[in-house]
Amino acid sequence: MLNERQKNFCYSYAKSGNATASYKAAGFNVKDDNSAAASANKLLRNSKVIGFLTELSEQTRNSQIADVEECKRILTMIARNEKLSAKERIAAINILLKSQGAVVQNVNVIGTCPVVFSGEERIHD
Repeated sequence: MLNERQKNFCYSYAKSGNATASYKAAGFNVKDDNSAAASANKLLRNSKVIGFLTELSEQTRNSQIADVEECKRILTMIARNEKLSAKERIAAINILLKSQGAVVQNVNVIGTCPVVFSGEERIHD
């Protein structure tokens, strides 16, 4: 388990990528920038710190990707926004309906399909 200063270091480092500044911002006592840099680099080799930074990175990556529900909420806001044109609102409504399976799309296939009859020998005239 990380202590509070280690967690603060991780949060700061995840935002800035600057280990020395993050070490100082986390509240560690340092003499100068060189000692802060050395201590920060040591901290970055700590397996618990690495694990926490990895977790923060995953959370950030996942929060940047809209999930299905968020997309539906956004499309609903667009569809209800009376300041937008009717065309824009209708497009949002169509996307929403398609995503919910409420719209059946016709698909036309043009081509040939061979037909094979079997069992002709059993047919009597």
